[in-house]
Amino acid sequence: MTEPAWSAPMGAAYANSVNVAFSQWDFTLDFQLAAPPAPGAEAGAVSPTSVARVVMSPTHAKVVAELLSASVQGWEQRFGALPDAEILLPGLSDKLAEILAASSAQSPGQGRED
Repeated sequence: MTEPAWSAPMGAAYANSVNVAFSQWDFTLDFQLAAPPAPGAEAGAVSPTSVARVVMSPTHAKVVAELLSASVQGWEQRFGALPDAEILLPGLSDKLAEILAASSAQSPGQGRED
């Protein structure tokens, strides 16, 4: 069986950060590796490097979100509860509220980038 022309060889990459953007037509997940600053670099100077980008339909994004949520719940049942996201990423609830407000303010067909 031959690979489609638009297909790329599958590889594995570690990511500890992800940016999400969406439009009416698709979701883009840009996975990044945010490494510690190089020796001698300015304190707090983290420059994330993109390691993978996944673009999918809104329907697939919703299924992935539900599968990921169920998988995290299964992980917690087996290994113990993880801290709430707000503890890990202070200000996350404010960021989520901004995303929802911006999405509500846009008319259909307009996208937003994060």
